[in-house]
Amino acid sequence: MWMLRTLPVAVLALLLPWRLEAAAPRAKPQENPWVILLGSKQRPAEAQALLASLEEKKPLQWLKPTEGFPKLVASESLPGLAPGLRVLVLGVCGSRETALAARARVLPMVPDAYVKQLSGPAPLACPNPIPLNARLPKGAVQLASVPFKQDKALVLSLYQVNARSVMECKTHDLLFRLEYGREVLTEQTHTGDCTGVCTPEAKQEGEAKVAEIQKRIENDEGSMSELDYNFVECISLTPEFLGVLGGYERPLFFVSSTSLAHHDVPKRTVHPVGVACGELTGSVDGDDSGPYSDPVKYFTHAEARRSTKEGADEHTFDIGVWEQSPGAADGGPPVWKTVATLTEGCDFYLSMGEH
Repeated sequence: MWMLRTLPVAVLALLLPWRLEAAAPRAKPQENPWVILLGSKQRPAEAQALLASLEEKKPLQWLKPTEGFPKLVASESLPGLAPGLRVLVLGVCGSRETALAARARVLPMVPDAYVKQLSGPAPLACPNPIPLNARLPKGAVQLASVPFKQDKALVLSLYQVNARSVMECKTHDLLFRLEYGREVLTEQTHTGDCTGVCTPEAKQEGEAKVAEIQKRIENDEGSMSELDYNFVECISLTPEFLGVLGGYERPLFFVSSTSLAHHDVPKRTVHPVGVACGELTGSVDGDDSGPYSDPVKYFTHAEARRSTKEGADEHTFDIGVWEQSPGAADGGPPVWKTVATLTEGCDFYLSMGEH
């Protein structure tokens, strides 16, 4: 995208789906409407760079602007705005409520977006929301809901859904939702599973295998290590809610996922889940090495809080972990680790580097 910033305005207008300049919508002007602004710059080159950078964040996933919008215009063309600026206009709405509803759909990607009532007439060009037909599953239980600080009606919510059992294994799914009032902008499900020995027939076969190994061990024909594997358990691989880090431009949920490590030992990993590039996304699964590996594994409980480290920004936080290595006893004080959320494209990562 950096190459676009070196191109003339006329070329940019051909390459970008957003217009740098467009004719005013053919609509009857309304007195004192509300304008939705995505940003403003004093210099034309800075305004062009703003346009290109916002396009990369994919802020228009949940609404459809009027044709020709968003567009860059001179602030003098809109009554009531400070002169001498190039402003990026998302749209013009007839009421404060509709303007705020449209702004809410871009706030997670453009936290500086704001609305302002104009001091004179202007044609209406209000964006239309893109509806998501989504209903909560029967029996859903809300675990958490945290608002965005710029608009308390915009919330990130988490529900436990689809609780079920297989043999002795109990599991459920986690449903994440971005909501504005009663509207659902987007959602994502983290699915639980039961794995291993999950039928009566398989359990009977496993018990017979264990008895066979034990008999060979008694006769000095086998090794205790042969019993390290799972022969009889139906193991729950269930995502769990740990906590929430709110108060920032984009709140984060912290959840754990469970997978099987060596010898079928359950391994739990912390993941932040939030909004990026017009969708809900979580940190990618990592192994125990590499720059983007998830840093917190083998634990029984975790908490998240704002980082107490000097100079920490909104991407840096502390995780308190009650650690558990395979076979180790629980208990003891938590170990606090300072970590940071990093983004690469539209993905979250956790990093334990110096921040």
